[in-house]
Amino acid sequence: MKQIVLISLMVLSLPFPLKGEYLIKIPYPLEKQQEIEKMNLNLRYVGKDFCLFSASAELMVKIPDTYTILGSYSEEEEIFFVWVKKPEDLGVIRKYGQVLYFFNQTAIIKGKIEEIIKLSEQGFKLKLLPERIPWSEQVKYFTPAIRFKSSAEETADTQIIKEILQNFTTTQYVEYIQYLQGLETRYSFSPKIQETKDYLVNKFQEFGLSVSTFPFALKYNNQDYTLYNVIATLSGETTPKKEYILCAHYDSTVDNPYDPMVSAPGADDNASGISALLLAAKYLSQKKFNSTIKFVCFAGEEQGMKGSQSYAKEMYNQG
Repeated sequence: MKQIVLISLMVLSLPFPLKGEYLIKIPYPLEKQQEIEKMNLNLRYVGKDFCLFSASAELMVKIPDTYTILGSYSEEEEIFFVWVKKPEDLGVIRKYGQVLYFFNQTAIIKGKIEEIIKLSEQGFKLKLLPERIPWSEQVKYFTPAIRFKSSAEETADTQIIKEILQNFTTTQYVEYIQYLQGLETRYSFSPKIQETKDYLVNKFQEFGLSVSTFPFALKYNNQDYTLYNVIATLSGETTPKKEYILCAHYDSTVDNPYDPMVSAPGADDNASGISALLLAAKYLSQKKFNSTIKFVCFAGEEQGMKGSQSYAKEMYNQG
């Protein structure tokens, strides 16, 4: 009976339910970093004085360090940094999301992205909190070693650049932009986004590149949508596992990224970037390189960089 009573007291003393995901704050530098790393917590932010992690309730009780629970969140909610210019701005921010923490004129808020994004229309600067970032050791591992090129390599690179520039014309660049803006909209939830995706696939195939699409889910008005990143690959000759990525987003928006009915030709956001990517693919595909080059066109950027986030997460999981 004593044991049962003791267990009951322990359960009742927990400050949170044993379900769901939580955003927690741990002072930085971490006193027990090695133990925390082994727990495989989702590291989401590293600042001057603290780190942010996502963790389940089951994992939190095992954390060997002092931490503060900022709040729980659901799969339908996102977490953002919002820059605050004056104290009264917090009242406005609370209309669109729940403030979890405030520091150095920065609010950490959670809520549905279609609501939080409305703050940008009122002049607030937003930044989506990454779902996961690597530990410092992993960052160092992925950082390429600095190596100075030989004079022969420099000469070869210069020659390739000269050849490309000799063939380059602004006419083709403008044609790409005009086609994309001529679609009238490339909103993530409009039929035109699929037409844009097909256009990009066809163009990359015309250049002789291997093309694939990367699907990811996005929700709007309680309806699930499937969007696609477009990936064109120019395989390397000698070190194909070493990859360079050129990327841009192809969706567009005007004012509200969750209103697909408004005209959004998006010449400078981001038809210009996608057109530059197409031109790079067209001319680089005519050359051979030691390493692999990937040309990646992201969708869902205007809804919080969802396409690039999904792609980066998949690449991270693949190691």
